[in-house]
Amino acid sequence: MNQSRLRAFALAMVVFACAVSSGESRQLTYARGQNVAAVFDGWERSPDGTFRMVFSYYNRNYEETLDIPVGPNNNIEPSGPDQGQPTHFLPGRHKLVFSVKVPKNWDSAKRLVWTLTVRGKTEKANAFLLREWEINNQVRAQNGDGSGLAFGNAAEYNEAPQISGGPAQKITLPNVATLTASVTDDGLPKPRALPSLPPTAGRSSAAVSPGAGDSGGAIGATPSAAAAPRPSLLRVTWVMYRGPAGSTVKFVPERSPVTDGRATTTASFSQPGEYVVRGYADDGAVTSPADIGVTVAPAK
Repeated sequence: MNQSRLRAFALAMVVFACAVSSGESRQLTYARGQNVAAVFDGWERSPDGTFRMVFSYYNRNYEETLDIPVGPNNNIEPSGPDQGQPTHFLPGRHKLVFSVKVPKNWDSAKRLVWTLTVRGKTEKANAFLLREWEINNQVRAQNGDGSGLAFGNAAEYNEAPQISGGPAQKITLPNVATLTASVTDDGLPKPRALPSLPPTAGRSSAAVSPGAGDSGGAIGATPSAAAAPRPSLLRVTWVMYRGPAGSTVKFVPERSPVTDGRATTTASFSQPGEYVVRGYADDGAVTSPADIGVTVAPAK
């Protein structure tokens, strides 16, 4: 085989390999039709000496949301089947979703098992008190949305925000529910101040309006101007945690800033039933959840 044919053959093989690799990659990503895996994330110590087993899940579908009621297909044992696990599973990977309290005398060899069965496939998460699986705030920051990683070791000293949901509500369709959560935090991690802008020759400060990510300072500010602080990182993200199969909840907004210790949203429900709405308080590094029950009656 001459050199030109050899080069052409090698190029063809590279193209073929890339095509096969691309095809395999696509086959590993599914829009729908797959199951949900239960996952054990680790355990935490409580001040009273008890422990909390922390779980998450991986919905292998990247578009399909699944509803799995508590029962034979969604249970936690022993002492189950209902121990606060979700029944509404959003697409993709979701970490540090919920925890289950176990007594201080829990045997380190004993298992707490979350079982999910979807489309005939059963997945189990076995929780146990292995020392290496202890969770702290730094681990939580590293397993969140990644925003806390920019603060490095500061995550060790950052306390998780404290959140409490408003009282349970009852509404009648087509009314919406106004949901409020009370949130407190230690102020860490501190938002980084935006640098002051250098002087700009020949331009008026009124010529350009600051964008959403700007400090709000005037164009042409002197180097000695104080750096403007960023807004607080503290906010609450709202999700549907439990509800009737096939139902949806629309939040406006989906992510609420915390103002004067409170975050508020409105929730619209697609059908009547019993719902649990969850708010995740997020300080930019660590999150904490709180639930609000909502009973939705059919339209009169």
